[in-house]
Amino acid sequence: MDSFASVDNVATYTGKIYTEEEQSRITILLEDATGYIKAKAVECGKDIEKMIAEKPSLAYVVKMVCINMVVRVLDASNESSLFSQESQTAGSYTWSGTYANPGAKLYMSHAELKDIGLLQQSAGFTEMYGDGDD
Repeated sequence: MDSFASVDNVATYTGKIYTEEEQSRITILLEDATGYIKAKAVECGKDIEKMIAEKPSLAYVVKMVCINMVVRVLDASNESSLFSQESQTAGSYTWSGTYANPGAKLYMSHAELKDIGLLQQSAGFTEMYGDGDD
């Protein structure tokens, strides 16, 4: 399966040089992220490939979402970015922390779903009394 992004895209985005082992992992993560995006599109009743064909600029947004998904997983493996919030106290020895991505889960944020057009706001109404033929 062709991924929406490449290992080189991830390396450029992060500014890091990856070992062959890391590149292999990133390749698998990119394939998984691509599959996840396609599955989410189907779940929303949309064809992401068709959406990209109709609006080629969407390919850049989908690529960035794919990269962001992989970078979140890579960051979750890095000890320096395990926590999104951390608190320490010296007196009485208190410590607390909130994990940024526990389990290194591959996911799309609500904003990313909106960015690629899978979540759109809709409005509707329900006739509360009768059938509306009054």
